[in-house]
Amino acid sequence: MTVMAKERTDADQQIRRVMLIDNEPAQCRLVAALAAKAGWRTVFAHDSETAIAMLGTQEGMMLDAIILDQWVPGDEAAELIRELKSRRPALPILMLTTSTSPLLAVEAMRAGATDYLIKPIAPDRLVAALNAAARKDDADELRPLTEKIAAPLDFDEMIGSSP
Repeated sequence: MTVMAKERTDADQQIRRVMLIDNEPAQCRLVAALAAKAGWRTVFAHDSETAIAMLGTQEGMMLDAIILDQWVPGDEAAELIRELKSRRPALPILMLTTSTSPLLAVEAMRAGATDYLIKPIAPDRLVAALNAAARKDDADELRPLTEKIAAPLDFDEMIGSSP
């Protein structure tokens, strides 16, 4: 491997990629500009069919997160979140909406969204949400203990004390 090819490979690994599923050009430009300042490269899908198809591409396999606008054409947001999660379970999905309804937030989170962002999005909030979504080490911390332990503990393996 040449030095130039190695540098390119290292640079590709440092670039974080986010797919923005939104059909509003102004919103796409704004989110992409904010993400770019934080070191994210944005790819765009203007409807649900394009987003699902893009997941199977080489670029789609390199995604670190997805931002989904609630009003994306072609599908209801919660259904699209479920579909994206069924195809890529570990990929964080951030829901972007104008609604402050707690019911919508709960529905999105139950469908598999990682975070819920309200428009107009503050630059710091967007960057913090993307960076939190990209931290894969913290995901293990939130998993239930039953998923972390490979086999059930025997009685002799449990250690404890009580007065």
